[in-house]
Amino acid sequence: MAADKAYADDYSLVRVPENERRPWFIAAVEWIGISYAATAVLFAVTLVGGLSYWDMVAACLIGNAIMAMLFIGYGTVGAREGLPNPVLASYFLGKNGLGLLSLAVVLSLVGWFAFQSEYMAIGLGEMIPALKGYKPYVALVMGLICMTTAIYGFKALAALSRVAVPVFLAWMLAGVVKALLTKPAGELLNPVPLGTPISLNDGIMVIIGGMAAGAALSPDIFRYSRPDVGSVAKASAVYGFVTALQSPLLALIVNAVGKAELGPTMAFLGPIGILMLFVLGWTTNDNNVYSASLAIKPFMPTVGKWKIATVLGVVGSILAALGVIKYFLAWLTLLGNLMPPVIGVGFTDYYVLPRLGLASRIRTGTASAWHLPGVVSWLAGAVVGIVVGTMKVPVASALVAIIAAGLIYLAWSAAGKR
Repeated sequence: MAADKAYADDYSLVRVPENERRPWFIAAVEWIGISYAATAVLFAVTLVGGLSYWDMVAACLIGNAIMAMLFIGYGTVGAREGLPNPVLASYFLGKNGLGLLSLAVVLSLVGWFAFQSEYMAIGLGEMIPALKGYKPYVALVMGLICMTTAIYGFKALAALSRVAVPVFLAWMLAGVVKALLTKPAGELLNPVPLGTPISLNDGIMVIIGGMAAGAALSPDIFRYSRPDVGSVAKASAVYGFVTALQSPLLALIVNAVGKAELGPTMAFLGPIGILMLFVLGWTTNDNNVYSASLAIKPFMPTVGKWKIATVLGVVGSILAALGVIKYFLAWLTLLGNLMPPVIGVGFTDYYVLPRLGLASRIRTGTASAWHLPGVVSWLAGAVVGIVVGTMKVPVASALVAIIAAGLIYLAWSAAGKR
């Protein structure tokens, strides 16, 4: 009976049993489904608007390489332990420290849910003029639809992604072919931005910020993978390679359109763009609500996860209707520095400390009210990332934040033992 209850609640507080583990390509498809969404087109629009084509390619390669490493490092912890991020983080942050992380996670994911619901409404309004004057209502409806698969859990998310990813790939490749036939290569490989210029580091942070919460929450998905680093590495490598290609390919479509706007880009191949915008927005948005509900679940153990997902989905839909889109770029920058340092702490606790003869709180399942080394290291790493981000230096501030958090946690843990 207990096992049935855990299954019905998607194993949100306990280990995923071995018989529920899935092959590595399931996780790969799920993560690609999260990335290959309407927001993938938005990233391309944002990057082409601020960077030349080859600078945009560099930003994509660097950003996705960093994210693939983070997925492998932290995702393997989830695969080996079979536990979601909230449970893992409760060990190296403490239960109260987890409360701070959960608040950050929920705010970021509900914010993402609202942004993407509004993006869907804006895109639909640009492709269907009759809807343009009803954006708040369309955004509300989009949000309510997207939350349905999150209510049903991981299997519903995976099923939707398996359908959406191949369709999107076909749409994108067809768009690239049309772009190549429409304009000469010199115009498609734009030498100057289509809009207001941004720095290469800002471009990298668009990629990292867009996936930062996903990397920090990678155990939520990889806990369903088989418990070996090879499975996670294969899934992450495929994910990193495929997602690194999407913005450069989509940029060709944006440049063929001639303006960095979401609606005209999605409509490049005609009415099929409406379907793509809807389905792809859905595949990403349901994951936002799913992981946000997992983040809250430890603090509401007697409340069904589906009920939590429903409430969060409704709140996100209302925010979308109110119009939060204008804060998007600032939101990405904040997430790009706030979420990744958590990975630095978790990675150090699980992999580095045992190699130095120090106890790993994750491996031993040690939990306390507060674990100040973890909390302070996480927040200090975020501050370091924000400061580096304001400096004109050719380095990804999120990567600096991760390394700083890990080093601080290592030094504190070693000093504590002495």
